[in-house]
Order: sequence, then C-alpha cells, then structure tokens
Amino acid sequence: MIALAAGATLDTEDTDAAFRLTPVSTNFTATGSTTLKQGSMTLPCTAHFSGATDAAGGGAVTGANFSGGSICSSLGARGFPWTITADSLTQVTIRNVTVASLAGTCGPSTVTATYDSAAGTLTFNDAQLSGGCSVSGTLTTSPPITIASP
Repeated sequence: MIALAAGATLDTEDTDAAFRLTPVSTNFTATGSTTLKQGSMTLPCTAHFSGATDAAGGGAVTGANFSGGSICSSLGARGFPWTITADSLTQVTIRNVTVASLAGTCGPSTVTATYDSAAGTLTFNDAQLSGGCSVSGTLTTSPPITIASP
C-alpha cells in the first residue's frame, strides 16, 4: 500500500552493511496488491511506490500512492524517505513507514519484509504498524532490485 517517488537524496543508516541492494544508484518503482488493516477496517488496494537505491547499496522509498477505489485513493503515505536496509539475502527492513487514513495514522514504524531477488518481489506478511495497523501484500520492483552479499 505504499508508492515510491524517485529522485530524493537518500540517507541510509548503515553504509557498511554486509548486504546491498543492486543495481546501485537506480530509481525504481514497486507495485502490487496490498491490504491495510486498521481496527475493524480492511482495505484491499494496489500500492504504487517510487524509490531509489544509493551508491552504497542502501535504498529509500520516496513516494507512494494507492488505487483501487475512493477509500484507497484517500490513503496518504507520509514521512519520506522510508529508508531500506538489506538484512540478509531474503529480508529487508523499512524504517519510518507511515500511512494516514480516514480512521487515523498508522506509524511511523519499522517493518521487515521478505525479498525474493529472483522475482524482484517484496512481501509484507501482517507487518505491524503503530496505531493498531498491519499491512500484507506483495510488490514487484521495476527494474528488478536484487540483494547482493559483500
């Protein structure tokens, strides 16, 4: 449920991380079906993220929007950039994730997601956000982003 906007300056927390996002210094998009749960509300939407990898192999989501109906369109992603760090060949951590809905704000929170480099997909499985929210879904990156070891 998060869309990314490319072109922002990135500030990653650990430029000496053992795992890196590749290709470096590349703008990307990530799109896919997601579900935001907030209290008793469940919102299935399509998320559109924009972001970029930096020269050190970190990354950031720099913009997001949602489609799939008027309620999805009313969701607002906030707090950019959301920094992305590769934790392993199959997991990333995304910091500062914030989504505002008509029912209130989810986040800012740090979430982990699984990453499939072969498919270029990021999967959230009931990732918890402050504000009583969670997000699930799978986004496909374009161009495909991969995780490399040192």
